[in-house]
Amino acid sequence: MIRYYLLLLIFGVSFNPLMAAGRHTPVIAGSSGPVSFTSDITILANPVINVPTVADYRSGVTITHSTLKISGTADLLYTLQVRASGNFMSGANSIPTSQIGITTLTTGLITQGERRLSTAYQSLCTYLPSTLNPTLVVNFQYKLYSDSVLLKPAGSYTTTLTFLLTLL
Repeated sequence: MIRYYLLLLIFGVSFNPLMAAGRHTPVIAGSSGPVSFTSDITILANPVINVPTVADYRSGVTITHSTLKISGTADLLYTLQVRASGNFMSGANSIPTSQIGITTLTTGLITQGERRLSTAYQSLCTYLPSTLNPTLVVNFQYKLYSDSVLLKPAGSYTTTLTFLLTLL
């Protein structure tokens, strides 16, 4: 007898408001005074990975998702980082965060390649806004890797991703 399980991985997405968004007035080394700049992250939606078939458990699942929008002052270089709050949880059952890979796909970003999710911040890409296009919707590819750790009861497994946009 073959049993089909539906595994849902739902990401609660947030950002670090202390470091990421708003108007800042830093003093940049070598400048004659404060330089004003603006950076912002807007969460568009939470990604969901469905694992409805045995084939999906065996080969993994990849989705593309428009998770957030970033904007910044033109001609200043930013870096975008991500971290997970912990493992994906559904009741007492868990799936390690390292089972998910994340890659930025948006044109105009200097991507760092795929990163496995972790509880430590990892750089995803750098971003140099232009005066013509200071705001970008960021598309991510999320990949759930197949492994025996996915042999869990059906359910919605969730974690929170925190994005950090930092001026370099």
